[in-house]
Amino acid sequence: MRALRVLIFCFAVLNATQYISAQLDDLAESAWSVPQLDAIEQYKNSPLCLRCVTSTELTVLPGIGRQTASRILRMIQPQTTSLDEVCDDACLSADQRLIILTCTSIDCRCGAELYYARSRIRLAKTESIADVTSRIDLATSLGRVGGVYRTGPVIRALGGWLATTAGPVNAIVGSHAYSVGTGLVHGSASGFGRSALSRANGVDASIRLRPWTSTWTDFAMSGVAVAFQPDPSLSSFQAIASWSQPFYSFENVPTIGVAALFNTGSILFGATALKTTEDVLGSVIMEVSSPVFQTTAEIAFQSKGDLAAVVVGSRLLPNGKITGAIRWAHPDFKNDYASAVSSRSSAGNEAGILLGVNIRKTGRWNVEALVDFHSVLSRSYGSPLPSMGMELLADGQYIFNRSTSINLRLRHELDDEGWNPPDTSIRIMVERRRSTMRAELVHNPTREIRLRVRADARIVSYTGGRGLELGSLLYGELQWTPSDFLRCTARYTIYAAPSIDAAAYTLEVPITGMMQTVAGTGQGSRLLLSARVALTHWSAFQLMVLDWNRVSHTRVFRAAIQLDISV
Repeated sequence: MRALRVLIFCFAVLNATQYISAQLDDLAESAWSVPQLDAIEQYKNSPLCLRCVTSTELTVLPGIGRQTASRILRMIQPQTTSLDEVCDDACLSADQRLIILTCTSIDCRCGAELYYARSRIRLAKTESIADVTSRIDLATSLGRVGGVYRTGPVIRALGGWLATTAGPVNAIVGSHAYSVGTGLVHGSASGFGRSALSRANGVDASIRLRPWTSTWTDFAMSGVAVAFQPDPSLSSFQAIASWSQPFYSFENVPTIGVAALFNTGSILFGATALKTTEDVLGSVIMEVSSPVFQTTAEIAFQSKGDLAAVVVGSRLLPNGKITGAIRWAHPDFKNDYASAVSSRSSAGNEAGILLGVNIRKTGRWNVEALVDFHSVLSRSYGSPLPSMGMELLADGQYIFNRSTSINLRLRHELDDEGWNPPDTSIRIMVERRRSTMRAELVHNPTREIRLRVRADARIVSYTGGRGLELGSLLYGELQWTPSDFLRCTARYTIYAAPSIDAAAYTLEVPITGMMQTVAGTGQGSRLLLSARVALTHWSAFQLMVLDWNRVSHTRVFRAAIQLDISV
């Protein structure tokens, strides 16, 4: 039977050979794809085994640093049977918990030669526009090889990846990314998190190297990267070197990067460098850690003298964690490969102070809260003058019982921004106040049925004569799973918002590996129907149909079909 599966997989590969190219489902630029968590795509169907993996290997997951990985693995005992207990005992944040529950397993054994072989072909269609994405991904005990080809309404990205491990040496040829320190110089492998607190909790000075598996290739690295990462008990030295050239970007700039780290036990220090044809960047890094606290700092500089700095510190509590961060970047400091501790997706000319807390009571309630004061040090897009702002955020979850839970979010943002009053070309600075309130109920009346209901509301007000804006979004979702071979989902959403500022957002996962964030602008409704039929234990057919009613008299029909074959 296994031979038949291999034969079918090879047939799919031969039919999809023309499709081998770059990235999938992390960040793509069509109506079908938006910022993604590609670790979920990679490891959901083939999770990492926590009974076998090392702490260094576990840091391939976004948001999981070296110290956090070591803490998680210390919780794994022969008698451990619950990942929930592991997450609670390791005091993980909500985002870290999501990654561990989705991408790892303790119901596993070590020593497999073939981890997985997967081929995925997806056809999405919007009116007359077809979008075809095909992926091949093969992972063995020796390494991983794969690629994706995408054609449709956007320019296709070409590439692929070949990753292998030989003892302490990890190497990738093709699409790759890595992070070192806080990410000011090398940060393209990090950046996971819904908030600045999530980004701060994910900071770790150690080297993280992974294939870049997204269709979005701007600022990705394409070339060769070799990392020396021995077991910390055997060596105190880590290093990485890379040569790359972007797959596709507005500027095709060859890049050389190096980094070296030395670990003396409780203190880690090192340096990084990144050279392009236009600039040279470098940084110095230090991390001080113990079983209950960790402080990571990095100071980066460009050849023309511009500086940037980040300091992140965290302290474990009996039932949680306190995190603080300070960041500053010169107005002219710029690095396309960087990631910063802020709500931005990359480093910007920003200064800020963050304080956050995660509190967890086992099996009952979880709370995350942060306050963030920030300042944009020079004028930027949309703002003719330097600006300041503040963010308050609180996320809470209360678990009533095994079948029912409620999630709450309160967020308040205060920022300066530029505005053009009507009938004038003069841009003035105004103050924007935006408050977001969200509540979501999840109920499982039976093992086969899951019901989700969520309500969002946003209130936006301005100084300077601009009016008040109100936005709202409400959806109900019903999922029916009568067997392991069939899952059906239906979601109906209604929304109303006069502008993108007031719009609420919703995340949809219509079929495996296809996540999208939808903004409820305008006034209308959205119907989503999807089904997954597992033809066998190693293959699945998925169908999604979407009817979007953005304005009462305008309808857009969309559909997607996907075939997954796994060995």
